[in-house]
Amino acid sequence: MVEAVERLFMGNNVMVAGPRRIGKSSVAGEVRRRLQSRGAYTAYVDLFRTSSLEELATRLLESVLANRTGPLAAVARGVQDLRRMLAQARVSATIHDLDLAVALLERPHGFPADTFELALSTADRLAKHDQRRVVLVFDEFQDIDQLGGVSLQKRMRSVLQQQSHTACLFLGSQADLMEKLFGSPRAVFFRFALPMHLPPTPWAAWAAYLVDRLAAQHVTIDEPALALLAEKTGGHPHGVMVVMDAALMRTRLAGTAAITADDVLYGYASALDTLGGLYAQQWIAVRARRNAPRVLMAVAEGRPPYANRETSAGSVAKAITWLTTEGLIASSARGEHHVVEPMFAAWLKTLHGAP
Repeated sequence: MVEAVERLFMGNNVMVAGPRRIGKSSVAGEVRRRLQSRGAYTAYVDLFRTSSLEELATRLLESVLANRTGPLAAVARGVQDLRRMLAQARVSATIHDLDLAVALLERPHGFPADTFELALSTADRLAKHDQRRVVLVFDEFQDIDQLGGVSLQKRMRSVLQQQSHTACLFLGSQADLMEKLFGSPRAVFFRFALPMHLPPTPWAAWAAYLVDRLAAQHVTIDEPALALLAEKTGGHPHGVMVVMDAALMRTRLAGTAAITADDVLYGYASALDTLGGLYAQQWIAVRARRNAPRVLMAVAEGRPPYANRETSAGSVAKAITWLTTEGLIASSARGEHHVVEPMFAAWLKTLHGAP
């Protein structure tokens, strides 16, 4: 994380790819916080939650302007919404020196790509005017293809590579697509960002973070509870937070201010129940892929995936490749496979009645 902050602050673009729910967005939030503490401007957009190019453009512009105006009262869904927001006296007063309101009002209707280009250029103009660095964070960036294809990518790179005060952090959950976007010689963004890996967070760091987070809410957690939390979740970011939130809710309802091992056990059971629907959908997708269910179940139960003689080694290899691409399993340095989410592995075991 420290290296990413330094590179972005120096103006280098960074790309991080990894499965969903491993903490990329949380890390991005911390990166933004550290950059802001050093005086940089930041903006964030999630392409996965964006349904159109116009929405992407307006959300990015809104996030850029928030560096001057603070959080705006409403989320703009289109150019018309954004124009109405810019017409407010408070907002206009903070950005009048950029002539942005005039530029938007003069912009013709029906050209969302123009608004997106305007958002990119405004970020750099704002940073240059205020003598700051601005870092744009694009979450689930592999979805850029669905919003505008190659033509949008070319336009985006053309604008960004001419800017002097802007750096970008590109996040993506589909590693293969992100690698093609930034690693293929034929890709528009070839070598446009430095690939960086998101290393596992040491449990000691997780524990310290949780203790501080709870202390801010006047709640404590004892060592046995922390140890049990680590054991049950495997330290997976999403699992840790879901279990902890459920455990915290139990203490709130009980009127206490100390999380114990019993609270963590309750939180774990509650989290499994909450996540059951999500895991069931993942299992449906796996079952639609030949040999994938058998291989995934073997990995979850700690059995060698190649041990089943009914399935050829080639078929197992294809299933492993697909499961890895989908972010469901990963391999260690020793070549052993494991389910990325320990709680998903626990849920899978219940399908066979395993303990």
